[in-house]
Amino acid sequence: MMTACFLRNLFAAAQCESANARASTLPWKQPPLTPALAALSPGGDVNAATVIASLRRSIYSLPRAGEASAARSVALLNPHLFLLSRDKEENTTSSISLRNNGALFRPSWSKRAFWQLLLIACAVMAGLAAGSSHAADTPTFPAKALRFVVPFPAGGPLDIAARVIAQELTRAWKQPVMIDNRPGAGGNIGADYVAKSAPDGYTIVMGAVSTHAINVSLYRKLPYDPVRDFAPVTLVTTVPNVLVVHPALPARNVRDLIELGKARPGQLHFASGGSGSAGHLAGELFNTMTGMRMTHIPYKGAAPAVTDLLGGQVELMFDNLASALPNVQNTRLRALAVTTRQRAAQMQSTPTLDESGLRGFDIGTWFGVLAPAGTPHEIITLLNSAIVQALNTPVAKERFAALGAVTTGGTPEQFGALIQAEIGKYEKIVKASGASAD
Repeated sequence: MMTACFLRNLFAAAQCESANARASTLPWKQPPLTPALAALSPGGDVNAATVIASLRRSIYSLPRAGEASAARSVALLNPHLFLLSRDKEENTTSSISLRNNGALFRPSWSKRAFWQLLLIACAVMAGLAAGSSHAADTPTFPAKALRFVVPFPAGGPLDIAARVIAQELTRAWKQPVMIDNRPGAGGNIGADYVAKSAPDGYTIVMGAVSTHAINVSLYRKLPYDPVRDFAPVTLVTTVPNVLVVHPALPARNVRDLIELGKARPGQLHFASGGSGSAGHLAGELFNTMTGMRMTHIPYKGAAPAVTDLLGGQVELMFDNLASALPNVQNTRLRALAVTTRQRAAQMQSTPTLDESGLRGFDIGTWFGVLAPAGTPHEIITLLNSAIVQALNTPVAKERFAALGAVTTGGTPEQFGALIQAEIGKYEKIVKASGASAD
């Protein structure tokens, strides 16, 4: 009975310590630990398993803002369950004497069991404090500048799309959203930086089909997991790829290119924005389906790849529509086909590869925003809402249309499902082509 009284006082003190922090943001109708305290029967001994089960239920009854801290607290509770139950069965007594408000208590539990329960109380206290902190912070987001990482060089379509979004978010939030270009390793460097950043919503990444669907199959040792290490926010846009060639290449259509490639095995070079990009995989699939042996030349982004293509250093490229369209319109490049099943609205006269004889050929590029895994749900929701609104502004729609892209938007769950599906799709293509970035 005395143990129960002591523990009641302990939990009451824990609640009082964080009452001020919780009062304004977490208006509970009753203390969240009430079920746990009820398990401390004044008429008998405390049952360890009952207390822990009650604590688990109590912690998870906290408001949503405390879910992450509740999970951490329960993780701390789990190792103690067995020890508490076993010590209770040993029926040993403790000589521990503790004073609380002048009263002397001699618990009837063993020393180890008693101190284990005190650790549980500490875990609960920590969970409550962290939960209160998250709840207090969430309504003011963003309270400072955001870092928007672009894992490719400046000037490419993904970079341009990120800058359009950053401009609209800065205008709406009255907080700067700073673009941070971190190119290299097919986008892996920038993506890995965000995967290892603090999950507070202030560091996000403009992911792509390469960083979050292809590279996991193309690289033997990817420094991050595209699913486990990220929290999807929203899909931004999907863009077809276009097979474009330098005007000096004597190929007016896909059939001409295939005949030329077979006559010059290994002598044609196709550029891409990097190993693992949609343009890279489109070229590998083209090789597989036609029997050609084109050589892949990866660049650190689409912009330098297009520069070399325009200069004649490489003969062709499976460029994304946003990047290729201006050069096709001014005849600096020749478009032979688009890589998706449907023709592009901006290039209705250009056939698809499927229509050109490569049945089933379907590869496109997409961009989307992600945050580090563990970012609170409330922050993801705020980011999603703000970015989708930004994509629907007249300024954003006009800028994306000029790139040959259409703004998409959507829920985090929809974007997550797309990533999972694309990982499976490109895994098959990588295996069939034998492509590797190592």
